[in-house]
Amino acid sequence: MLRNYSFVASSAWIRYIVLALVAATLCAFLAMWQNDRRQQRDAEIATIEANYNVAPVELAEVVADTSAGLAAEDEWTKVEVRGKYEPELTVLARNRTVNNQPGFYVIVPFTTVAGDQILVNRGWVPPPSSGPASPDGVPKPPAGEATVTGWLRPTEDGSRDDNPDGIIRAIDTERVPGLTSPYKNAFVQAGAEDPAGDAGLSPLPPPSLDPGSHLSYTFQWIAFGIMILIAIVFTIVREKRTRESSSDKPTTYVVVDKEALKHGSKSGSRYGTSLHRTRDSATHRARQAVKDEDAEDAELNQQGL
Repeated sequence: MLRNYSFVASSAWIRYIVLALVAATLCAFLAMWQNDRRQQRDAEIATIEANYNVAPVELAEVVADTSAGLAAEDEWTKVEVRGKYEPELTVLARNRTVNNQPGFYVIVPFTTVAGDQILVNRGWVPPPSSGPASPDGVPKPPAGEATVTGWLRPTEDGSRDDNPDGIIRAIDTERVPGLTSPYKNAFVQAGAEDPAGDAGLSPLPPPSLDPGSHLSYTFQWIAFGIMILIAIVFTIVREKRTRESSSDKPTTYVVVDKEALKHGSKSGSRYGTSLHRTRDSATHRARQAVKDEDAEDAELNQQGL
């Protein structure tokens, strides 16, 4: 049985099989990657559902001090912070989209009653109709003592930020000048201010709960890998059947009549044709064996045996 598949040991077929296995393995890794992304997204959605609509808590209950990190399960925790804004330190975070419109987040440092500073994302503004964007042209926060209610978000990596003064790419305390004791790993996405600041800011929409297409992509990559393996197996089986079919066909032999060739015979000449075709080698051998047996019998008869 295995002898019928010996052709797969050829260099060409080995290359085909190796390429198929590599492609199927790549599909398997991509499926696992998409499944990992799906699990991460499911965890994010679970965190949002657990934290977003609950009653606000004190900032210190979630982030112990200015150097403490924000745990993944504490993201989107609703907090209430009391203190005052520092509008002179306002910066704009560029390339921020709301309702498919590009614009800026308005980031204003907020000094708590404890004396520490935390960045507050007050909302979104569109690009100016003329001239460059500037923190001086955005609505002002409330003056004096205020209470901000919002959600905790992790700060971003601004190590590659090279924007002009007043503009930042990432919400990172290292990119905001003038801070003395900031919370390094968390900022507040504002939901409400008491008292309210100037009008003109667009509130940020709630976080999306869309799980994305990671699950369907996972199944697609699995299907692609299986299809590749099925295709190479099908091709091998078809090649085996093709080879078997070719070997079952009768072999045609050409018999050359040397005497006819000497006389330069052609098909239909008086010397007869110089070429004779036999279709089946097995039939030809059988007929020859019968002739040999007849000749042997005739010789024995002549000898009186």
